[in-house]
Amino acid sequence: MVLVGHIDDSRDEDAFVLGGYLSSAEEWKQLSDEWESVVAHSPSIDVFKMSQLHMTDPNEVVRLRLAHDAISRNLRAGVSVAFSTRDYADVFAGSEFESPFFIAYLLLIFGTARMQNEIGPDETVDFIFDEQRGEDGNLEGMLDRARERADPAWTRLLGARPIFRTDHELVALQAADFYAWWTRRRWKNRQNGEPELEFPWGGTKCAGRELRIEADRSG
Repeated sequence: MVLVGHIDDSRDEDAFVLGGYLSSAEEWKQLSDEWESVVAHSPSIDVFKMSQLHMTDPNEVVRLRLAHDAISRNLRAGVSVAFSTRDYADVFAGSEFESPFFIAYLLLIFGTARMQNEIGPDETVDFIFDEQRGEDGNLEGMLDRARERADPAWTRLLGARPIFRTDHELVALQAADFYAWWTRRRWKNRQNGEPELEFPWGGTKCAGRELRIEADRSG
């Protein structure tokens, strides 16, 4: 079976996160069908974006719960890469990797393959990323070079060449937005020695299984 990973980014002055979910095509279809209730909840919206929700608004809390429940029922695993925006800028400023998306993109793809090789599932993954507004220009060459140097045990699990779409085209990317946003907030909590931010109804679990890759200056 081929899994599909839908991936989005969430960033601010402190943290950069690239993350989303892995599941089968059939499970993604079920999620997409159920997502209609998320965007249709009054007041209806065109696209679900965590950055536009007001969690002090009871209606938005209900929308958030609908999104969480649809994800929990249908999707298998969450994957993410997180690191300090400031540390990244200090290390890569002026280089070909100046955009944090470049490194996060490679870490997520090959980190997922490594995890699958070590603990399963032994299935290839086709990745679909949210469009990056000009930041995706050099990615094909970077991916090809990384593939040539990577462990063959990992590269056998790489699926088709990743593609880019918008969250207007694929509601699955709206679910990825949910995961990336919460992962970024909770990464910041951990860095500050604070409890992880809970959902308004309690709990912190965004996925039944999670792969978290957290990078620092040492790599």
